[in-house]
Amino acid sequence: MKKKFLIVGGSGLLGSNWLKKNLNRYFFFVTINKKSIKNNKIKKIFLDLKSKKKIFFFLKDKNIDVVINLAGRTDVDKCEKSKNKTFFANVTIPKNLAYACKMKSIPFVHISTDHIFDGKKKIRHSEIHSPNPINFYAKTKYFAENYIKKTLKKYIIIRTNFFSLLDVKSTFLHKIFILSKKKKPPIIKLWSNVYFTPVHASTIVDIVYLLLEKKLYGIFNISSNEVLSKFDFYNLVKKIFRLEKLIFLGISVDLYKKNYIVKRPLNMSLNNKKIKTIFPYLKSKLNIKKQILMLKKDLKLNKALSKC
Repeated sequence: MKKKFLIVGGSGLLGSNWLKKNLNRYFFFVTINKKSIKNNKIKKIFLDLKSKKKIFFFLKDKNIDVVINLAGRTDVDKCEKSKNKTFFANVTIPKNLAYACKMKSIPFVHISTDHIFDGKKKIRHSEIHSPNPINFYAKTKYFAENYIKKTLKKYIIIRTNFFSLLDVKSTFLHKIFILSKKKKPPIIKLWSNVYFTPVHASTIVDIVYLLLEKKLYGIFNISSNEVLSKFDFYNLVKKIFRLEKLIFLGISVDLYKKNYIVKRPLNMSLNNKKIKTIFPYLKSKLNIKKQILMLKKDLKLNKALSKC
């Protein structure tokens, strides 16, 4: 009998990757928000995420085996402006889901962020390093992490930073590919002193399934082997996909601090030693060039983007 998953926030970028895999192996219930999901193999539902009881009764009624939370507000500036909406999306929803999972005694998967560190130290942050969030977005994500840890034993919290070109066309990476089609694209300014360790979204999906199969719970960093600046990352994308028309200009965040609404960490890089120790095959797979090459499959699937 197929395991039943409830996915909250399945219409976003990570959700698009999630619902491209294992559709024949598992049965998915997916909550619907503003964006529609075009997939006849999943059950789309409306669920009152404000109510712990309604969530629990749904889990019980449908005999759900695992809950995966992909929902959340991630725009740092908008999070600072709309704190009530951000708190509901980033704290209240995961709290209610975690509570319902506890009552049902099932695993809960929650996607967190690499943004929860202040970025002052030139290190790759491991799972045991103490977070120090410096903006409201990061504080809400860290708050949710702490609640989940206190409430559940069977939890998987993923700290990561991901990219993809599937379906959604609102990310900066999508804009890069769209601009590459223009005859004379504008010069694109990129941070040269903001560092991160991104991975392709589908890598996260694969690893989470492995963790669930092995019943391994806790906090896990899923990150690339290499630490890159935003400028380095997009230059690598440019080189691999031969986007010769694009011109990138590396700039320092320090020059633009006055224009920022909120503070941002300069170093968000994550240490992936723990996950590679559990799954040794990842030592090769988490190479950043291999992760970027996975975008080729996205481009084939994303017909709208390929026609830009």
